[in-house]
Amino acid sequence: MNPYFRIVRVAAAVAALSVPVPSFAGGSRFVRTAPSVSAEMLSPSFWESLDKKAGEVILSADEILAVGKEAASAAENDEMSFFHYASGRNGSVTQSALLAFLDADVPERCYKDGDVVPDDLRKRLSASRNLSAVGESNPVSYGVILRRGNVRLLPTDEILTGEEFALSHDILQAGIVMMSEPVVVLHSTADSSWHFVVSATCRGWVPDENLAFCHNFAEWDKCRNPADFLVVTESRFSLDHDRLNARISGAELFLGTKLALVPYAEWGESAEGREGYDCYIVRIPDKSQGGFLMFYNAYVPCSRSVSVGYVPYTRANLLRISFSCLGERFGWRGMYGARDDAQFVTELYRVFGFDVPRSVSGIAAMDVPTIGMRSSTSAHKKSLLKYVPAGSILVAGNRVLLYLGTYGGEQYALSASESDILPGGRTARTMGVSVLPLSAGIPSAGTLADEISAVKVMY
Repeated sequence: MNPYFRIVRVAAAVAALSVPVPSFAGGSRFVRTAPSVSAEMLSPSFWESLDKKAGEVILSADEILAVGKEAASAAENDEMSFFHYASGRNGSVTQSALLAFLDADVPERCYKDGDVVPDDLRKRLSASRNLSAVGESNPVSYGVILRRGNVRLLPTDEILTGEEFALSHDILQAGIVMMSEPVVVLHSTADSSWHFVVSATCRGWVPDENLAFCHNFAEWDKCRNPADFLVVTESRFSLDHDRLNARISGAELFLGTKLALVPYAEWGESAEGREGYDCYIVRIPDKSQGGFLMFYNAYVPCSRSVSVGYVPYTRANLLRISFSCLGERFGWRGMYGARDDAQFVTELYRVFGFDVPRSVSGIAAMDVPTIGMRSSTSAHKKSLLKYVPAGSILVAGNRVLLYLGTYGGEQYALSASESDILPGGRTARTMGVSVLPLSAGIPSAGTLADEISAVKVMY
């Protein structure tokens, strides 16, 4: 490791956690909170203070790496897994597996702009999957995502909904991929305008404009495992303006983004003549005219919430970073540059080096320490939760929440949700990341506490 990186690693990790927290300066009448949620509960330090072991390292970086390698090894024989192809030992996908990947189609009845989707559009979208090009054995390619973007169930930007005007719930939205995220490319549309990719956390179609191809597996593997890298440890921030490079000027970086670092001695100054004192230099991906991967260097001020290498995995760090998203809007499966519950958890755990699936079902199936609560009574669940550490993932019905702790006889979680039934019975369109008591309810279901079926303790 470059000596400069070694010197700043610890300092950077600590600095990354100095995230701004909301204050009630001016009075609580200016900030709406759920019942039973007080001003101090909007600060991570409140929840840290309830846990004497919040600052202890749960797993070391090497231990998390070992967990990841074990999971990858277990999934290597599964043709539907990213890790089957990420090893480099499987350079093709079978016909049966590829057709299984591509099986998503337009539902019989759905809507576009409030009108029933016509048959011609349904047929066109179905045909765009280019199934006739699927052979008995299909070579895979390797690529890198250029910026945070949507992953689609079908190769289209058309917004289709299950209800007439539910525009915030696009049924074709599969998830998102992050800037510089490595993906395996399994298939393309006939005109190569869309590509079907598999990442470590989701799979689906991405537009060609957001993907650069690697020349070979070795190049891709090097991008996937840089020797030195920077991780974004706050909800988001933008790179500085660059008048000579539109690709990096104002580019937005999101929580969990991982970018290769460049020692300052290897890059004298930017095209503008800026030497970039007190900044990190990172590699921002782009594509050549031929569609292959290339990079631009960009400055990230040391004042940003970032970490050299993964952040030490402690509950204190997890709480501080998670609260950088407090109050931000809800985005179904990552729509609108926002997060839903699963995406919030996925991005949060990336900063420590975990690959958490971006779906509730995927999170529920994770092979991690788990407390089963499906058959527990409400009283038993409440009793068990008293001993659950902050930062654990609660699986509650069709959502997941980040557990915060118990205070004053009530239990709380950080929730990225669209709507909730607050204590007292009012349905609130929360539409964001908020602190909620588990006595809050899920529309058409019971309370959050009642709906908990499992707790993923995450070691």
